[in-house]
Amino acid sequence: MIAAIIQARMGSSRLPNKVLMEIDGKTSLKFMIDRVTKSKYTEKIIVATTTNERDKVIVDFCINNNILYYCGSENDVLDRYYNAAKNYDPEFVVRLTSDCTLIDPLLIDDLIAAAKEKDIDYYSNTLLDQFPDGQDIEIFKFSALDDDYNTIALTKPLLGYSL
Repeated sequence: MIAAIIQARMGSSRLPNKVLMEIDGKTSLKFMIDRVTKSKYTEKIIVATTTNERDKVIVDFCINNNILYYCGSENDVLDRYYNAAKNYDPEFVVRLTSDCTLIDPLLIDDLIAAAKEKDIDYYSNTLLDQFPDGQDIEIFKFSALDDDYNTIALTKPLLGYSL
């Protein structure tokens, strides 16, 4: 199973509340979700937002539109992604940000196919500057995310952090 996780929050410094701004009668987030839904490989789409009170409107939006969501740490994005994915135990996670409203579902599929074919832990189109802004896609095996999460979780107490 492949899960697409869209990172979304209301606290953008450049354009606050952009996630729920409307484009042609749909919120930016709904517009993006509709595009991701067109991917032939993604089986779950999960919005990963924060526990911050201002992001409750994203939760309400997800509930009202029957969209899976997870609320987690505002600052620890690794923790948010890991916990959003772990309940579904996907083989691969597709990391998307809500800034990429016009994401190309065919590009998502191309990257998923390449990651699966190469059987690699991490694959991205952001390492080389070859696609326009707004087409940023990262794909990683959940097993690699799990390993990283647990490795970092073990070292955080040594560094004075807590999960």
